[in-house]
Amino acid sequence: MLCGFALSACGGSAEDSSSASLPLARTGDAASLAALPSPQELRALQAEIDSFDAGNRPAGSAAELAFIEHLKSRLDSLGIPTHKHPFHFDRWNPPARFSLEILEGPDAGSFDIAAYIPFSGTGDEHGIEAPLVYASIDPATGLLEGEDPRGKIVVVDVPPAPLPLAVFKSLSYYEHDPDNDTHPQDIYRRTWLAQAGMWVILDALSSAGAAGLVAVLDLPEEAARGAYFPYDGNVRNVPGVYVDREVGSVIKNAATGVQARLVMNATVDPDSTSYNLSAIIPGAPGPDADNLIVLHSHTDGPNSIEDNGTIAVVELARYFKGVPEADRPKSLMILLTSGHFSGWAGALAWVEENQALKGKVATIISLEHLGAREYVELEDGRYGLTGRAEMGGIFVGPNEPLVSESIDLVKRENIKRHFVLRPFYPSRTEPGELGWPGEATEFETAGFPTLQYITGPQYLLNWGVDTTNIFTDYELMRRLMRGFAQMVHNIMPIDADELRDDDPDTIGTPLE
Repeated sequence: MLCGFALSACGGSAEDSSSASLPLARTGDAASLAALPSPQELRALQAEIDSFDAGNRPAGSAAELAFIEHLKSRLDSLGIPTHKHPFHFDRWNPPARFSLEILEGPDAGSFDIAAYIPFSGTGDEHGIEAPLVYASIDPATGLLEGEDPRGKIVVVDVPPAPLPLAVFKSLSYYEHDPDNDTHPQDIYRRTWLAQAGMWVILDALSSAGAAGLVAVLDLPEEAARGAYFPYDGNVRNVPGVYVDREVGSVIKNAATGVQARLVMNATVDPDSTSYNLSAIIPGAPGPDADNLIVLHSHTDGPNSIEDNGTIAVVELARYFKGVPEADRPKSLMILLTSGHFSGWAGALAWVEENQALKGKVATIISLEHLGAREYVELEDGRYGLTGRAEMGGIFVGPNEPLVSESIDLVKRENIKRHFVLRPFYPSRTEPGELGWPGEATEFETAGFPTLQYITGPQYLLNWGVDTTNIFTDYELMRRLMRGFAQMVHNIMPIDADELRDDDPDTIGTPLE
């Protein structure tokens, strides 16, 4: 039988699932994979995500709302009553049409467009006709160099913002690299790192009165296609599109004031509604039952690996529902938030509505992008799979039990090329500061003790990408799920105040 989220599939029924329980002890013993879906079943579950509009589900869209209902139905079918919590936000609707045409000169004609730029602006089917000019923008300051952009369609290069691995190594409590496969001088190049630079570009051109934007990604066509960033939820007034490096080279050479037409007919629906989902698996009656371990992921995204954390969370809920209540001294909250790609609107709404839980949440464990395979530029300029796992990390504040459990997980499950990392901004006294890349930074900076697993592969922010069949390692995904199931078992008996406690002395100091 194909694995669904039902308790009767993927390793046991309501009657027998407890027989596959993981050991309730901080022993580091390997958990039984029999309790979790097989790699083939995980592939089917991820393909299920893609069935909702090919995996591209902007927050509040019909596809995402259907996916939310699907997840609620799955959890309800486990005997875990699940509640929908509405929140409201301004929804940016992707364009039905987006195109660029140069109307005069030797390069006149239409060009292949890689993607629209989310939240860059709105428009209509007639588009914008204006002179096409090239400009340079400092991604740190927003200063423009080149022609006055007012009333023009501006061509800019997107700064790639690569990082040396020395940055990750400097932030790490621990790195699991048994093959000696990462080196400080290696460069980490991923398109998602350019998001902050795009905020600066869009804001600078909006302030300068530009009519439109053509942003050139330093990527070949296969890696640029479907790029979806930034997604901070702030709608600008400079509608734009992305092009790849080859198309961009032609357009930059032509950008000398010739007339061009840019079409990007996105719209905005003010005060739209989406929903967060939550459910409780009660702990055993006793003094610790009011304390919560929260399992979290999000429901909106451009492809299925972006949201395959929902598979892990629901399958872990299925597993723990079958664990005897006596072995659950704390309660589990299942939390699936919407609005990740609309300025993290759902997570922010949850934080605002649940301030009273600050004294009850022992930790939030947020899971995103499990089983990602590395996909990078090869020597011939093409992008391709390397055969290795994408580098990833577990971000966690300076809490000794959670850091130790995270280190034990990557060691025990042999999750290669993975770091256990401290937050970039470890203080919880500065709301709004970036804790780390990912949804759960909103919880951490709001004062909820949080641990996040995340990877950032090249294809993560691309719609129209077949992440189900090409880019996901389901055996790795399964081992990660087993590792987090074991982690939950191991922290269940730990005093909640100990899990909530941060020790600043451990910042920057490896615990092993």
